[in-house]
Amino acid sequence: MTAMSRRSSVRGDGGIGVGIVGLGVIGAQVARVLLQESERIAEKVGTPVVLRKAADIDTAKLEASAVPERLFTTEAS
Repeated sequence: MTAMSRRSSVRGDGGIGVGIVGLGVIGAQVARVLLQESERIAEKVGTPVVLRKAADIDTAKLEASAVPERLFTTEAS
């Protein structure tokens, strides 16, 4: 077993889950990079880095971001 596969098996799903609170200028760009550059990031990190949720109290931010609706919530807890 390689070091990378050992790390992945500890997480269970084979990746690192990321949640973002706030889809302003910075949060929206972080979400965009995680969604659009996922393969390149996985190669550099050695395991997938996956956007799991993005939260913002302003629902209009969803339309202005690259975040799929299924990942968006207004509940940050």
